[in-house]
Amino acid sequence: MSNPKGQTVPKPPATRRRMSRHGSVLIETEPRQIPWDLVDRLLVPLIGCHAAAIVVSGVFNVLGICQMSAFALFVFFSILTVSAAIGFHSLKSFMNVF
Repeated sequence: MSNPKGQTVPKPPATRRRMSRHGSVLIETEPRQIPWDLVDRLLVPLIGCHAAAIVVSGVFNVLGICQMSAFALFVFFSILTVSAAIGFHSLKSFMNVF
């Protein structure tokens, strides 16, 4: 393809579709679904982690035990909560198999 001045016009990039090959038939795969039950299961505990981190940080600072930031406690509580929830979610889905 060239325009009147003799310059080539670039072709538009080809669009790719997600497909998987099964035998000789091409089957379109569905995009991944968000596990909303897991999101719903984690929303309230993460809000609780935030509240607990603020309270525990304030108590530690008032009592002079240590000066931990609420953010550090929130990260710690969140890691524990998310790992417990995902572990329980995996265990629950594993038990549904049997």
